[in-house]
Amino acid sequence: MRLFLTSLLVLCALCGRAGVFDGVGALAAADRMARVQDIYNKEVRYKDSVTAIRSLNELTSIADKLQDKPLQCLAVSLLADQYARTRGINPLSTKLHNDAIKMAERFRLPLMVGLCTHRLGRYYYNFKNYPFAFEYMLRADNIFRELGYDEVPDIAEILFFVGSTYYEMGDYERAESFLQNVQKQKKIGKYVQKQSLNTLALIHRQQGDTVNALLYFEKTLAASVKQDDPVWMGISYSNIASIYFHQGRFAEAYPLLRTSTQLSLTHKQYPDAYGNLLLMARIEILQNRLQQAQQKIDSAIALQQYVNTPIARKQLYEAEVLLYEKTNRQAKALEAQRKLLLVKDSLSISKDQQAYQKILLRMETERHLNDIDKLEADARSSAIKRNAVIVVLALLVLVLLLLYNRNRLKARTDAAALQAEKLRAEEQLKNARQLLQNFTENTRQKNELIEKFSAELQRLKGNLTGDPLYEERLKNFDRLVHSTILTDTEWNSFRELFDKVHKDFFTRLEQKLPGLSLNDTRLISLVKLSLNNREMARMMGMDENAIAEAKQRLREKIHPGQDGLGLEDLVQAI
Repeated sequence: MRLFLTSLLVLCALCGRAGVFDGVGALAAADRMARVQDIYNKEVRYKDSVTAIRSLNELTSIADKLQDKPLQCLAVSLLADQYARTRGINPLSTKLHNDAIKMAERFRLPLMVGLCTHRLGRYYYNFKNYPFAFEYMLRADNIFRELGYDEVPDIAEILFFVGSTYYEMGDYERAESFLQNVQKQKKIGKYVQKQSLNTLALIHRQQGDTVNALLYFEKTLAASVKQDDPVWMGISYSNIASIYFHQGRFAEAYPLLRTSTQLSLTHKQYPDAYGNLLLMARIEILQNRLQQAQQKIDSAIALQQYVNTPIARKQLYEAEVLLYEKTNRQAKALEAQRKLLLVKDSLSISKDQQAYQKILLRMETERHLNDIDKLEADARSSAIKRNAVIVVLALLVLVLLLLYNRNRLKARTDAAALQAEKLRAEEQLKNARQLLQNFTENTRQKNELIEKFSAELQRLKGNLTGDPLYEERLKNFDRLVHSTILTDTEWNSFRELFDKVHKDFFTRLEQKLPGLSLNDTRLISLVKLSLNNREMARMMGMDENAIAEAKQRLREKIHPGQDGLGLEDLVQAI
């Protein structure tokens, strides 16, 4: 029973346990990344693997629930880092780092692509796989340059890390480029500012440029004083004094070394104090202050428990050789000289080995980066060719579309023109019919007027016979009544109107019945208009009997020997 209660209490405690990342969801989205990174560094990173991985899995759940895409990418990247801490370089960490990059690419987050790529580079660097480390760090830097360094959080720290790795490889030119970029950033951490300035000074000192080396050491000191950092003040005083010493400016070097030694001892920076004391001892020897020199050497020896490196021993032996020779202690001088030669040989071998390793590393790294550049160049070339084909095809499609649209527009324009022409033709035909109808109506009215005149003529003939004045009027009136209404001018006007209404009628008539007289043609056209014999007679200046005979004669010409078929039917067939 007691065991059950204990288990239950433990379970309840576990269920009620607050996760280290629980407060992240309450933060604004812009503040979550920095807060998560801070919590990881301080509260998760160095925990046992079970606790750390459980916390990161909780972070993944929080990111998924918030649908915070950058945080989701970071959670995967941190999980990769944690597995690497317990397993070293391993397939799972490598996969998780690449998964984080792919996730950022899928989410279209270029900044996260760059950050996750840089983290993959640092992962390789931590396990001394330098070719891959530089490949991914440089890829990340290209992304950051495209985005603009101002858009990248902690960019100064990122640039400093890359610059420092180049410095360790001995590639001072590239190292300086990255470290100079650190100084251009608006936001630089205190440590990064001082360390990057100090590394720039070391680069120039390695290259024999003592003027710029001194300049950057002084900038490092100024930053240390401004930040009230006594440790870095001591380091800076020591570095500046070292340059003064090698320039023979002992009066300027000594007080800086003394101040640096005091600061170093106060803050337990014993290696720095050790080196300062021995350098001060050498100045004392050169200025014949031998007792003070011995005191400085003894003080340095007292710190040997904190400093046990070949370089430290070399510094001690150099000071002892000078002191023993100056005090005529030849035996001790020879012994110190022997030890100095041994340690120099050891350092030389070590230095040569380091230089050789750096050369091999640089060669391997350069070869790897060149291979990557070649692959990327081939990929770009293929992409350019593919894009060129796509562009050509697109242009062809565009040309075809333009031609299609042009032809469609032309067809539409032609159709509109045809429609307009058709409407004009219909309007002209309508007008011609109206004019022909008006012409015929006018002719009918004239005929009616003539009939009235004829009736009036008959009346006058009966009533005014023998009157000379009226006899003359009767003669003129009789000529008017029997005159031809369809003159040549009238006929031409009539024919023009008729041809507009009955298109090509006279042409077909000429083809079907060649050799017709003008009167026959006029009569046929009046038949086509369905006028009666009286109307035809008045229009042609003939009497009705003459019209009837003319129509019978025409019928015989058109269809001889076919009785019972009227002229009207024959004319309508033309």
